[in-house]
Amino acid sequence: MRACLFVVGFMVAATSQADAWEIGSIKLENADAGRVTCGLLQKYGPTRSYRGLSLAIPDSPYGPLRLEMEVHRELRIMADRYKTAPSDAVANEIKAWVTAQVPEKPDACTFLLADQAWLVRVGYPEEPGLVPDAEYVTIQLDLAQQAAAVDPDWVVRWIDGALLAYRALDAKQQRALARDPRMRAGAYTVIDRPAPDGMSDIGRRGYCDLYASVQKLFPPRTAKEKSSLKRARRSLSCR
Repeated sequence: MRACLFVVGFMVAATSQADAWEIGSIKLENADAGRVTCGLLQKYGPTRSYRGLSLAIPDSPYGPLRLEMEVHRELRIMADRYKTAPSDAVANEIKAWVTAQVPEKPDACTFLLADQAWLVRVGYPEEPGLVPDAEYVTIQLDLAQQAAAVDPDWVVRWIDGALLAYRALDAKQQRALARDPRMRAGAYTVIDRPAPDGMSDIGRRGYCDLYASVQKLFPPRTAKEKSSLKRARRSLSCR
């Protein structure tokens, strides 16, 4: 049901930090994506991103490196040392060196790569299955809650993703989702987490939108759920 998104990596100088050059990317498939992700997390983790793989290698033969991977499962490699593109031979050496750092049999793990429309789990030694459509709703709501503290512009995107996933379900699935104790518990766990202090207006509005979405998707049925929503909305003066 979920459309697969394929993003082709290319060499550009623009990165999250303009002083590093993107050396290139390594396309990973299926089991390789899990082994490489778990191995790099074991050796250089934890990730610095709540929605993908973002690791720093402080010392390598090529200077400090940064590794990033999102849902398209292309491992992007950035090098601080290079201000212009290195030769193809050097770029290939760096990619080979990074690949060689991955343990042959890393510790078992499962890791989520996420964007607004696509959730991908990778893992080792077992390859996780597809994320069930219904789980998109609570996962996206949880991502919205995390984004409010660090990436407020993404809060609405995650909420839109949750609503889109909900609308993609048929009426029977929607009713089942609303009744599913596990799904409801996940949604109200998000509500019960206190909002961060010192948020901007954008962050506050994002949290209020998050609360409204939970109320729409999982209308409160118990006194505890009603109290949780009321307390959360009141704490931020949500309308």
